[in-house]
Amino acid sequence: MYDIVLLILNYNNAKDTIELCNSLINQKDIKFKILVVDNCSPDNSHETIKDKLKENSLVEIIKSTTNGGYAKGNNVGLRYIEKNLGTKYVAILNNDLIISDEYLFSSLIKRYNNLNNPAFITPTQKDENNNIIENSAWKKPTFVQDCLNSFWIYRKYLQSNRYNTNKSTSEIEVEILPGCFLLTEFDYFKQLEYFDEGTFLFLEERIILEKVQKTTRKNYLINDLFYYHESSSTIDKELSNIFKYKVLYESLMYYTKNYRTKSTFKITLLNLLLKYSLIELRLIDLIKKNIKWKYLY
Repeated sequence: MYDIVLLILNYNNAKDTIELCNSLINQKDIKFKILVVDNCSPDNSHETIKDKLKENSLVEIIKSTTNGGYAKGNNVGLRYIEKNLGTKYVAILNNDLIISDEYLFSSLIKRYNNLNNPAFITPTQKDENNNIIENSAWKKPTFVQDCLNSFWIYRKYLQSNRYNTNKSTSEIEVEILPGCFLLTEFDYFKQLEYFDEGTFLFLEERIILEKVQKTTRKNYLINDLFYYHESSSTIDKELSNIFKYKVLYESLMYYTKNYRTKSTFKITLLNLLLKYSLIELRLIDLIKKNIKWKYLY
């Protein structure tokens, strides 16, 4: 029985996955296993990772049969853990994280046990300059906010769903935690039926919150433990801005249909706003390429 299984999803990014695994093997004061799920990468990632990490008994590598996206790929790993590995806790980790604290997971587990009815927890994100990243956790957007988010000026300057991470408290009760780092009790995640596989990318965290809010538990941001994140390097490498935006809206449509009331009207309105947003985004990309207006970056 492991204290925790560290679950990493890989897609076409063996380098980052290998580097993260090599850093995680130094975790102390816990009994753990690292499980890598290669999400059917076409670039030979699975074989590369197996070859580089084959001598390490702490790491196990499996491969999904298809690339069904973030939620489905992680669920492949979660179901494998359920059938083959016994564990008290599980952590979902992006492969582009940098974790230098060798006692991070032992500390997180201790904190989890001392919290009031925790669901998911995460440390606070820092950037490469050691600055705290503001979106380490955020409040659930309303439908109106989702509509306003279709406009570039709102996305750039007016969003106000972030928490104040400069508080002196060591833990902050929050709503949405980033999907790049989620830690919870494995049996609780199983009770929630893991991730909703209706999205390919984006909004998984918001859907997790919807599931949590149907229970008595709460999400927490651990404000005095840290990790570093390279901001979705796999997604940025594989997808264009326009395509990412389309995928985001597909996820938003799914979320609105399945987790909001009066969804027919809301989906109709969001569809209209999506068409506008794509025109606006293409125009901004054109300006970036031809005028290089620094304020658009």
